[in-house]
Order: sequence, then structure tokens, then C-alpha cells
Amino acid sequence: MRILKIGFVALFLALLIVPASAYADQLNFTVTGFTPSGSSASPGSIVYGGAGGPLVATNVQIQDVTGVGTPANNGYTALLSNAVLNFTTGNFSGNNSTSWFFGPGGSISLVGGMPDAGIPDGTTLFSGSFSAAATVTVVGTEVNIVIALFGDTKDPNLVSFYGLPNSAYLGSLQITFELYAQAAPPQGFSSWTILNGAITNTPVPEPGTMALFGTGLIGLAMAIRRRLAS
Repeated sequence: MRILKIGFVALFLALLIVPASAYADQLNFTVTGFTPSGSSASPGSIVYGGAGGPLVATNVQIQDVTGVGTPANNGYTALLSNAVLNFTTGNFSGNNSTSWFFGPGGSISLVGGMPDAGIPDGTTLFSGSFSAAATVTVVGTEVNIVIALFGDTKDPNLVSFYGLPNSAYLGSLQITFELYAQAAPPQGFSSWTILNGAITNTPVPEPGTMALFGTGLIGLAMAIRRRLAS
């Protein structure tokens, strides 16, 4: 019984110490399309070349960023200038009848400006790599990319504008796009038309906080196991 109480106390303390902002605060970026062919940048695309390589996206336009539950400028949408997203996943890892799967690794970055925060064009607003697999699923002629998880760091002026910590972040990406030509897994494919998309970023809780939270869970699990064995 004493061990059970210790486990609950450790878990309770961890929940008290973990700030709500570590989980609630987030930045949402709006994906609007590819860089048009008439612009100074090369036209954008999403391509899987087949033969076991990665999924590659170039010059994906990002229109704005919104703070949700942030300590500063909560709910404010700041326009970005000449902001383009580029990413390369890990290599192709398998498929089923409707989906392609790509492994973790690769890279992801957003480069552009944010006038409200005094950030000039050409600044790396965030960069990182994928820590989980990417899935591409065909629904008719439309295709949905869901990047389960990526880790990144951000420009300090960007996070300061929303009152967020200059630390590591976790992100997810979803893009719906049209295929240039009908394809089925594991064939290669390409697209030059994005229908919609979004990126969501959340600060990663500090290691010490997560360690205490984990200690509480371990203590609770041990206590439950001991009681079940008795």
C-alpha cells in the first residue's frame, strides 16, 4: 500500500510541475500551394521517384502562422513573406494497396520572413528532421500525406513573438495534393497541385520534467504489479 501511495504521489507531483503550456501552446502554419512557375523560385513539387528512395517536397508555400494558447499574441495570425517549405523523408520502407510508407530521418525546413517579428526574408524559421514514418495515402485522384512526427528548432524571434521557449519542438504535417498521373503503391508519383495543408508545432517539455513524470508512471506501474501478484 505504501508503494502504491508513493507512485501516485510522484505521478501527481509530475502532473503539477508539467506546465499546461508544454502541451497546449502551439504554432499552426498554413500550407497554401506550390511556388508558381512565374516566380523567382523554381516551381514546387512533391515527388517520389520510386526505386526505394525518399519522398521529396520542394518550394511548398506557407502563408502564415497562428499562435494557439500561446503566452503572447494568442490567436494572432502573422503573415509570412516568401516562405517556402522543403522536406525529404527517409527512404521508402513498404506499402499496402493504398499507401506508401517512408522511414524517419531526412530533413525539413521553412525559410522566409515574418514582418511582424522583424524577421527578414531568407531566414530559416525552423529546421529539423523526421523522427517518425511518413504515410502517403491515395483517395481517388487526391493524395494525403501525413507526417506523423518531426523534431525541429525555431528562429528565436519567431518563438519570442508568441512568448514560447527557444527550445526543441515537435511537429506534424498534413498535405492533400493531386497526382500528376494516377499511380498505385509502390510506383513512383509526382504532383504540382496542393489542395490544402497544415503544420502544427508544440514545444517539447523539459527533460527533467519528463523524467519526473516517467518516475511517477514507473512507481505506479510497480505498485499495481505488486498488488496484482499478492
